[in-house]
Amino acid sequence: MSLDADTLADRRRLKRRLFFWRAGAIAALVLALLVLLAEGGLVLPGAQIARVSISGIIVDDRAQQEMLEKIAEDGNVKAVILSIDSPGGTTTGAEALFESVRKVSEKKPVVAVLGTVAASGGYIAALSSDHIVARGNTITGSIGVIFQWAQLEGLLDNIGVEMREVKSAPLKAEPNPFHKASPEALRVTQAMLDTSYEWFLRLVAERRNMDAAQARKLGDGRIYTGWQAI
Repeated sequence: MSLDADTLADRRRLKRRLFFWRAGAIAALVLALLVLLAEGGLVLPGAQIARVSISGIIVDDRAQQEMLEKIAEDGNVKAVILSIDSPGGTTTGAEALFESVRKVSEKKPVVAVLGTVAASGGYIAALSSDHIVARGNTITGSIGVIFQWAQLEGLLDNIGVEMREVKSAPLKAEPNPFHKASPEALRVTQAMLDTSYEWFLRLVAERRNMDAAQARKLGDGRIYTGWQAI
């Protein structure tokens, strides 16, 4: 009889330990799931709104383009929010981003939310959306294209350095920071900028539903606040 009582007591202790182990394991699992949800590491099935952050200098970012392609094909993503806080970047980078977002927009609505600044290439990113939301003091606009270089020949003269070159044609590597640009080099550079500028103006006219003359009037390079841009 004493042996049976000891056995029963052992079984009860074992059951209690097993219960506590199971409870601890379940609690740990719940905690892990909560951490994953908080950090965005767990995606639950069902309808979702994707948030895409566009910040800093815009460049030709293949990883970002691939992410947008996945969003376009993801049946669970029903809409996209573009969170933009960028002063612009390269023309090709802005072009690639615009085209990637437009492909997403063919399948689901896209809304751009402008932060502190969404100018130049940042504004091109906003134009790719179906609807734009901005704060009153958001800095936007800056419709235009710029090409800059430093002029260093005076500095080189001061330190006794003379640059020499041999090239296949007069316009190769022009404009050049080591000597003043020729009138022809400036003309070619201006023509290149004008081509990109006309493309920018067409985007503004098409995406903001205005005629070419109005787009050109607004697109003189100035910046606007969100209030002015309405």
